[in-house]
Amino acid sequence: MNSTVINIVSGKGGTGKTLFSAILADLLGNNGSNVLVIDLDVYVRGLTSLLYFHKGEAINLIEKGELSTCDILYQNKPSHYNDLIGTNQPYPLGIKRYRSFDILPSVDRIDELVDLDDPYLDENKYFSIGLEKIFNLIPKNHYDFIFLDCRAGYDILVSKIHSIADFTICIQEDDFISDITARNLIKQLDRENSKKPIFRVINKARNIHDFKQLNSQLEYSTFIGRIPFDMDVLNSFGEKTFWDDISKSLYKAVVSEIWNNIASKMKLHSKIEFYRYSPVINQKLESKLGILALYERLLLMIGILLATMGFGFSFFKDDILHKFYKSPEQFWGMVIGFFGLFMMLNVYFRKNKKSS
Repeated sequence: MNSTVINIVSGKGGTGKTLFSAILADLLGNNGSNVLVIDLDVYVRGLTSLLYFHKGEAINLIEKGELSTCDILYQNKPSHYNDLIGTNQPYPLGIKRYRSFDILPSVDRIDELVDLDDPYLDENKYFSIGLEKIFNLIPKNHYDFIFLDCRAGYDILVSKIHSIADFTICIQEDDFISDITARNLIKQLDRENSKKPIFRVINKARNIHDFKQLNSQLEYSTFIGRIPFDMDVLNSFGEKTFWDDISKSLYKAVVSEIWNNIASKMKLHSKIEFYRYSPVINQKLESKLGILALYERLLLMIGILLATMGFGFSFFKDDILHKFYKSPEQFWGMVIGFFGLFMMLNVYFRKNKKSS
């Protein structure tokens, strides 16, 4: 069994690249696939931070005698590595279990500083050798998918990873700056290896509802999906309840759809089965209400329902006096209608307050 290697990149920081990697890995892991995510961002180390909190904020992420990506790429422990390689000892990568998938941390300690004092560091050669060592140490035929979570932007390491990956997923937002940085990154990667598929995902999409709205169409990249902005993801990120909250969100459902689109194009037999019932009945409508939290979406729909029922029941009679004084059911219909209208206005003004 050969692993499918997937490169996750972004033109700029803050697009949600690392979160996308973690959610997709968790979905695939829960779907029965063996998944390894390698944190290659030794500076920001977003995925490693997830492991840090998962392990109860333990400073030391891996055991003595194990290697992180930083150890291999920057040869922090070259002698230790050379001692282990070629021996009968267990593979020395510090791979740890996180939820339904494995992570290779970027550093040994969450607070570790990277020593880059060598001014003659030949990254072009250095990183090629380092990546080869990492893949040589990964247990053979164990993983269905290997995700390589790169740092934002472009550098030699990102280029090397693109060259060894089966395909690349570029995460961007729908604003002009994010779009142009993603476009530049994709052009650079395609220039070096035009045969590798590149899929573009629009994350936190608020303004764009159709890919034709973007002026940066690139014939060698494919828009594969958009993830609507979801207030619940923003509110719960970093909280202890995050994974429970996001499992109920629109975000996770859309990520599974995006993956299924990619799997279809790449002919991968690993489609994700993830079912979620939208609280507002229609997922497209819910995506437009992403600025609202889930409970606000529910209040809005209840408000619309009550207002429709209340006013509809109340105003289909001719006699106004009969409505208020002689027909209690019509009176309460009017009360319910006003209550529903109040809920709708409450949600509307809360939305405008958050947007300002």
